[in-house]
Amino acid sequence: MIAMGLLHVGSAIYLSAIVAFVISVNDNEAPRRIARETARRTGKLLGGLLAIGLVVQLLTWLA
Repeated sequence: MIAMGLLHVGSAIYLSAIVAFVISVNDNEAPRRIARETARRTGKLLGGLLAIGLVVQLLTWLA
């Protein structure tokens, strides 16, 4: 079960990075700027997903 959970977490991180990369490539042309924007967007997206996960976990414990 832990392996499946880690697989889901890894998949979420990978997909977040891919989505952020595609959006960054669409917005910018310079490789350095694309890398910086991709890292920033990936961090923001993963932070949002983490916050949602924590809220869901908290509500699960309270239910």
